[in-house]
Amino acid sequence: WLYDAFASGGSQGYDHKKVAITARGAWESVKRHFQTLNIDPQKDSITVMGIGDMAGDVFGNGLLLSNKMKLVAAFNGMHIFLDPNPNPATSFKERKRLFNLPRSTWEDYNTKLISKGGGIYNRHLKSIKLSNEIKKMLDITVTSLAPNELIQAILKAPVDLLWNGGIGTFVKAKSESHADAGDRANDTARINGHELRCKVVSEGGNLGFTQLGRIEYALKGGLINTDFIDNSAGVDCSDHEVNIKILLNDWMARKRISEKQRDSLLVKMQDEVVQLVLHNNYKQARVVSLAAQQSAPYLNLYQNYLKDITKQGKIDPVLEFLPSDEIFAARKATQQGLTNPEIAVLLAYSKIILKKDMLKSDLIKESYLQSYIEQAFPPILRKSPYKNSLRKHRLAKEIMVTQLSNALVNDMGITFYYQMQNETRASLDNIVQAYALTTELFNLQAVREKIDALDIPIALQTEMVLEIVRFMRRSVRWFLRNYPKAIPIQQTMDLFLRDIKRLEGAPLASTLTASAKSHIEEKTLEWIAAGVPQTIAQQVASTRMLYALLDVIKISHRSGGELLNIAHLYFAVSEVLELEALHDYINHYPNESYWMLCARAMAKGDMSTHLRAITQNIYKFNQKNKLPEQTLNVWLEKNNSVIQHWKTVLAEMKCVQITDFSIVAVLMTELAELVTATQ
Repeated sequence: WLYDAFASGGSQGYDHKKVAITARGAWESVKRHFQTLNIDPQKDSITVMGIGDMAGDVFGNGLLLSNKMKLVAAFNGMHIFLDPNPNPATSFKERKRLFNLPRSTWEDYNTKLISKGGGIYNRHLKSIKLSNEIKKMLDITVTSLAPNELIQAILKAPVDLLWNGGIGTFVKAKSESHADAGDRANDTARINGHELRCKVVSEGGNLGFTQLGRIEYALKGGLINTDFIDNSAGVDCSDHEVNIKILLNDWMARKRISEKQRDSLLVKMQDEVVQLVLHNNYKQARVVSLAAQQSAPYLNLYQNYLKDITKQGKIDPVLEFLPSDEIFAARKATQQGLTNPEIAVLLAYSKIILKKDMLKSDLIKESYLQSYIEQAFPPILRKSPYKNSLRKHRLAKEIMVTQLSNALVNDMGITFYYQMQNETRASLDNIVQAYALTTELFNLQAVREKIDALDIPIALQTEMVLEIVRFMRRSVRWFLRNYPKAIPIQQTMDLFLRDIKRLEGAPLASTLTASAKSHIEEKTLEWIAAGVPQTIAQQVASTRMLYALLDVIKISHRSGGELLNIAHLYFAVSEVLELEALHDYINHYPNESYWMLCARAMAKGDMSTHLRAITQNIYKFNQKNKLPEQTLNVWLEKNNSVIQHWKTVLAEMKCVQITDFSIVAVLMTELAELVTATQ
């Protein structure tokens, strides 16, 4: 039944070299790295050294992705190419000419176009004389070098980008022997990770670095992921092609389309498939970058996560070169987080673990989640007449859990599943359902894509993305606390969506207190000044307040009360009790241990539960007073002594240097007493 679906890139399929898919996927990582340096390699000139030649798929296509690249040096198994001061436009055209030749080597490069002092040299020469221009470009003083010594000098050159599109392992760690690299042919050309002086590395080729070599380079500030992250687009493209062929081959077997029609459809969908693949690459590069940037204060969490999956036999940290307890301790002492290569390994394992667990769960029976199957296919196939066949795909379960695990980890981070389980004791099914529900209710994928599309500094983009992530975490926890057994997604969607749409925007804004409005306005204006469109700035700045809608709607469902009145009361109570200040205090408390992280999460959850209970009790207290302000004033007057005691403890929190979390525990007890006082 597979027919030709076992083959990818064959006579009827996507030719990876023509589509340039692997190189374009690696370029997503490159762009992300340079974004952190405030450099746009599509607009800004960058110097490049490369491993490979223009006849190669990854190298050739990669060196044609931007006409701003100044290729100053490259080498393959036969030649060394040196062009110390290239003209970007002229050299780009020449690289393109070589790429379009049936087969080419560096000897086919027009030497007249090479800048002064450069040249093309055979690697079989005993010695290569170096011009002043080459010495300056490589930042060396020697006048001649043997070919492999020259390759070492090239690898150590102070350039912007090292583009690896070739074969061979050229970088190891200082702690490793050449035998550890497992590539005897290049022992005399290999260098150590700390010797690299390039700003960014792209691994379009496999095994160019050892994992310890990557980590060593990253620890000194170099920007690098791993080969399986950077060059994953080729594999991903093959996966898409095979899954599409399996679907369409079933149609062919039932005589609903001919093979010629299928092949025509494959061609028609090519650009859409490429976009699906590149979007995956972008999201993976983003989550690795974000996790690495945010990992330092959360090292205890990563350490506990690694210990947990190691005990379960799901990973071998020694085999994967992940930090030992001693290394974790050293990193904490220097406030250094995990490197991109280490994060990449944990990212892969977190997806593998999730995928395996999902396949054994009841999630594959959840009809609403089966919509994730459709997201793996181009838009053409999501429409009639093919749409109904997608959920009957022979690999429907596997496709669904792949899509779900990718989405959850890419959006929420490596440790999210682990955290939610430990904090709430929720099942995998509930956690995934809560994630999908939150995403759909607030249309958060669309919001994130708007942020991703903005041409803004990486720090600002990160700030806005993290605002969304924090909101999603709080909302997921809310659903897990309030639906501890099971979350019927469609039913819950129907229950909440209408009311969310009623309150979003102007209605919600009218219920906010002065301090809440001020927070949103200040953040919105700050982001607008930095180049964010007003609608997106306001939407993201309002997410903290959007979380409150879940409580407001639940109170309305229980009491039958009017949404806007309840929202007014909810925010007024929050302001009187200064709960936003308490929330911020808890958020900024140091992550001294993994258990402190859990304590913080639980305290915030308790605070939300108590606020909802107090608001609900006050609303029931005197419903004859239609105005929320009147109802609140009556309650304040009757419970003045309890509230004053609360404010005294809160003032203590603000003024005294707290050395432990005990005051938060006291405040949670005080809040619980306020709940009792309002019953």
